[in-house]
Amino acid sequence: MGAASIYQLHVQLVGIEPSVWRRLLVPSDISLDQLHQVLQLSFGWTDSHLHEFDDSGRIMGEPDPDDDDPPEDEAGITLKEILSRVGNAFIYLYDYGDGWEHSIVLEKKKKNDPEATYPSCLAGERSGPPEDCGGVDGYKAFLEAIADPEHEEHEAMLEWIGGKFDAEKIDIDWINELLEAIGRTEWIGAMFPLPEGLLDNAPDDPWVVAWLDASEAVLIEHMVVAGESRSEAAVSLLEQALDEASSGDTKEPDRVRVEDPELAAAVAGKLGDRFEVLQDVTPEVEDIREELIEHIAESWKIVQAMSSYLSGEVAPAGIAKLFEAAALLYRANPWEKIKGRIAIEVQSKKLGLEGGLMSLGGETGDNPGMYIVESPADQSFLLEPISTDLKDEEDGPEGPLRVMFFERGADVPQKMRREISEHSWEVVDAHAYPKILLIGSNGAPHAPTRHDVSIMIVCARALVELTRKHGRDIDAHKPATLTTRVEGLSGPISIRLSSPHPALEPEHGTPRSSYDAMRPPNRRKWLRMSEGDRMDQVEMFHEESKPHPVAPNPTLHAITHVVVETQLALNDPPVVRDALARMLAGGVRDALARMLAGGLDRHEAVHAIGALVSEHILESMQDSGTPDSGSYIEALTALTVATRRSK
Repeated sequence: MGAASIYQLHVQLVGIEPSVWRRLLVPSDISLDQLHQVLQLSFGWTDSHLHEFDDSGRIMGEPDPDDDDPPEDEAGITLKEILSRVGNAFIYLYDYGDGWEHSIVLEKKKKNDPEATYPSCLAGERSGPPEDCGGVDGYKAFLEAIADPEHEEHEAMLEWIGGKFDAEKIDIDWINELLEAIGRTEWIGAMFPLPEGLLDNAPDDPWVVAWLDASEAVLIEHMVVAGESRSEAAVSLLEQALDEASSGDTKEPDRVRVEDPELAAAVAGKLGDRFEVLQDVTPEVEDIREELIEHIAESWKIVQAMSSYLSGEVAPAGIAKLFEAAALLYRANPWEKIKGRIAIEVQSKKLGLEGGLMSLGGETGDNPGMYIVESPADQSFLLEPISTDLKDEEDGPEGPLRVMFFERGADVPQKMRREISEHSWEVVDAHAYPKILLIGSNGAPHAPTRHDVSIMIVCARALVELTRKHGRDIDAHKPATLTTRVEGLSGPISIRLSSPHPALEPEHGTPRSSYDAMRPPNRRKWLRMSEGDRMDQVEMFHEESKPHPVAPNPTLHAITHVVVETQLALNDPPVVRDALARMLAGGVRDALARMLAGGLDRHEAVHAIGALVSEHILESMQDSGTPDSGSYIEALTALTVATRRSK
């Protein structure tokens, strides 16, 4: 990293004696998100928790779209904006639960040495504390336990930490090796054969070729190819990924690492002038191999399901009606007339949509789309950006999900373009080729059925009318309802659209609780609330929803909710999340299946844990008044649906 000047910082953990500190050299124009990485590596943290910077009440961190009062975006703020004079200081807070405060003081300003590497660690003392040890007091108790073989938690703590922990140890050279890698991007090439019979209609001897960003731990590109051409295909895929990186947000790599000698030679011969090519082991590939195979199997089903308009049971005449409705929708351009994410209720008995939810995504010219689910239970998926991260797949809808979106003709498979030409289906322009994605109730993609196509046709035509008659009102966040009959696949169908969806919190108007006991609250937002605000949100939720009989004492009832939700947010004690998972019968979300499995809904599970909280508080008051966390943890560990119902 180059910079006009270099800051020498003294960073010390607040509240620990003897002190844990580091002396760091960083560019004065380093952004706070980069400084966050430096601090994480310097103290041995794992970046497993939330963080923020605090400059006399000015809070900076990672913005959260779900937070009504988000911090300033740390990525756009440099260190020199915060520390301008020697002696200036501010705070870095890591892990809202443990509450690790780091005091950052500007000790000196230095000239940039072109021969030096920044950021770097000049000096320091002692190891950083282990993650999740309980903050300053918890760390002190941990050190006491591992130092005393007679301590009742000695063996348990040693087992928890992995056998040993040296609080006095610090390896400055290792810290600097880690710091040197900041800002350097490395891509990893992967090639391996797929299990036989995994994919339908796959090439002979199918192999996976993929490229991963090691620094960000994300999948960049992947494809399935015939084994005999895998090296050539991997190089072509890398070139494609590099072209996309040069025009997007992804950073081109400084180094590419591959294990296969043939691939390393091919990459070096074709692209060696752009970056370093290293032939070395790639353990990262093994770490994600099984997950990647599973992802490929699922994405292959989607590709197959979307490879032809006629892959399902709908005849060309029915697909023609779908194209007509899509053309009307594209011309109506609701993405331009109604800004932001909207949630529209869909009511149509004939279509089997009663309380369904429809939303818009994208914008004209950039893959605009219409999304439909059958229940507001999947509303969070529609109101959040769709993720392509492998680790986030489980956050998608359980289905059914129906999507109509528009692509450039150049991005539509040749077979589908040929079908359009042969049947003269209507396409508005080169950016308006309609495609549909259908996810069944089992979470798997499938070819279009007549029912799917009818829903897409009717909803598209009704949305055109809604946009024309009420687009301005909806854009202004005013309520709007349309009842109409439109042409479906086999005749007219009645449908009613209402905005906003009554099951969702309105963006404007009467304030409503942001808390919902059936869903975990936003962790950052919850932990930054005052206790009073948490109480208000819980009490407001019960007033609005009244999902259970009114509690004899609403305030005490709200207290148990607040205590349990805060423990869950902090995962303190760690067994509390395990208890909740058991009460939810292993995470089963479907109501009928959950009841058959003997589980409770989330609100009921919170009550079950809250009952233990109340018993724990009562016992403490009746005894010495000093809480015995051990008995509470034992009760949580033993908590199941059966033990709850036995009471």
